[in-house]
Amino acid sequence: MAAVLDQYVPACDETGQPLTGRAKTLADKKRDGLARLYAHDSRVTPWAGTAHGVLQAVNTYEHHLGEVRGASRQERNMQRTIGGGYDRLDRGSWKTLNSILLAA
Repeated sequence: MAAVLDQYVPACDETGQPLTGRAKTLADKKRDGLARLYAHDSRVTPWAGTAHGVLQAVNTYEHHLGEVRGASRQERNMQRTIGGGYDRLDRGSWKTLNSILLAA
């Protein structure tokens, strides 16, 4: 999961410098949330150790823990479902995971 977190939620900026301030706080919060879901949440743990487990952790995080601005969580989730946002999220997560697996 560490390689996925490094790729999906980098702790460094584009130049390789460690994140600071708000960017670091948000990245750390997301990394911790994803790692906690992957290791301890019953919606994810049945698939831990598999590609599906990683996808499930990302999807569950975005549905239940991800930051929401300008709407309620329910509204945001409905909008993402109707508008294809969760499909794009899953495809992006799969692409990230695939690049890590192919590089290994």
